[in-house]
Amino acid sequence: MNPTVVIIARWVALPGKAADVAHWLEHAVKAARQEPGCLRYQVHHGLDNANLFVLYEEYVDAAAHQTHISSTAFQQIVLGQIVPLLAERQVDRLQAE
Repeated sequence: MNPTVVIIARWVALPGKAADVAHWLEHAVKAARQEPGCLRYQVHHGLDNANLFVLYEEYVDAAAHQTHISSTAFQQIVLGQIVPLLAERQVDRLQAE
């Protein structure tokens, strides 16, 4: 059995763009949660920094995560709409040992 793949993404919106990021994230979450290999896709919004978003994603395996980042929704929503609104973007890929 392949270990699940966990993604922890830390995004910081450009000043004045947090509401736009949150808007597009609603669409990204809906699409990701419909993918068969997605076990969890949870967005957290900063309490002390309104521009901070942390995403916790879990996929059944690396292939499922690859399917996610290759999807039309990811390409159009995350890369096309959200990334241009970010000042910072860090993505860590992890797996259980």
